[in-house]
Amino acid sequence: DTVRYASVSAWTPSATELRSAVGRFRCSEADADVEIIADAAGLNFRRRGRLLNALRPRYRDAFDMPDLGWLLNIRRSPASRVTGIDLGISRTRTLPCERVT
Repeated sequence: DTVRYASVSAWTPSATELRSAVGRFRCSEADADVEIIADAAGLNFRRRGRLLNALRPRYRDAFDMPDLGWLLNIRRSPASRVTGIDLGISRTRTLPCERVT
């Protein structure tokens, strides 16, 4: 098998792009709610209501969580509204979470 990779540009999101991702998301498969919150430094990921992990832009609509080794991908509608997120976790490639707020 041959695997082909496409080069992508680094992404520096605007404040508006960051704010559009803020909200609560329901991960039905994990029976869990997670949140993306903003502070002066950027975006953070909160799970279990108390654990905060910094989100670092990787490429367009994708963020690393360096301290967890997770990848968060933002899903958008054709009108560019955030509809959900997909989490890439060590043993799970894509854990879908739908936007609640």
